Amino acid sequence: MRIIIDWCDWTGKTTLIKELKKILPKMKVIKFWPPKTEDPYSEWIEYYTPWNKKYIWDDVILDRCWISEVIYWKMFNRKPMTLDQQVDFIYETKDDLYIITYTNIDNIEEVFKKRWEDFINIWQASHINYYFKKFWKKLKENDINVVFYDFKKYENNVNLFVKKLLKWNMIH
Repeated sequence: MRIIIDWCDWTGKTTLIKELKKILPKMKVIKFWPPKTEDPYSEWIEYYTPWNKKYIWDDVILDRCWISEVIYWKMFNRKPMTLDQQVDFIYETKDDLYIITYTNIDNIEEVFKKRWEDFINIWQASHINYYFKKFWKKLKENDINVVFYDFKKYENNVNLFVKKLLKWNMIH
């Protein structure tokens, strides 16, 4: 099983991964952020091509994925993924479980203030949120296994969300 967790910064990805690891201790976690090169597509393809020695077969949780790069490339002046590359990844990950974490823009703004972060501003964060929502909708329309994780709803009880995944037979 491959689980891909993605969305905007500060939406509970790391907290969710820690809870998933308690239930699925054999799962390996691979973090894909920030990209190590100007061409993140080539980094991703290493993990999604069966003839490559880094290929991910099973039992892995991906912290971030190629969707982030579709959203963030312009903000960080990196090479954009082509439409063909995006389609390749949708095809290669069609059997994976996507967990899209989410929080509203007010919560993101609150975190910015607490952490004194300034690498992106609130306008950019709301832009990112908009595009992630759009992408999430596209995945759903194409019958990709997508679950929406509302950070504000579950922030004090992440375990409840993980139990729901088990109940829905989405993780095993």
